Amino acid sequence: MPAYEIDNTAVPANPYDARQMADYLEQNPSEAKSLIWTLNLELTPIYAIEPVGAFGRDVYGLLQEFLAGQVEAEDSEDYVERVSIPGVLSGKTVKLFSGQVVPVIEPHNTRGIYS
Repeated sequence: MPAYEIDNTAVPANPYDARQMADYLEQNPSEAKSLIWTLNLELTPIYAIEPVGAFGRDVYGLLQEFLAGQVEAEDSEDYVERVSIPGVLSGKTVKLFSGQVVPVIEPHNTRGIYS
């Protein structure tokens, strides 16, 4: 991850900081697949998102754009407040770092994915 300077000391980027993660993924888009992407209602994760198929890379790109938009100022034209991510329930679940277990949805293409 890129290093950020605090008092002239290089500090690794914080993966829990959305702005730092968006910056990191902009420079390293292939790393998006290594993350557990979640769809949240308010602050509660309700689904994990695992893009699959021929459009998986495109879906990851949109997720990265949405994350970058979420950290924009609310009056910015690029600000993202809500998203739609249609997908198929895979029958799998994933355990998050919080201990919460959520079902996994698989978007198969970019149709219907909007912010």
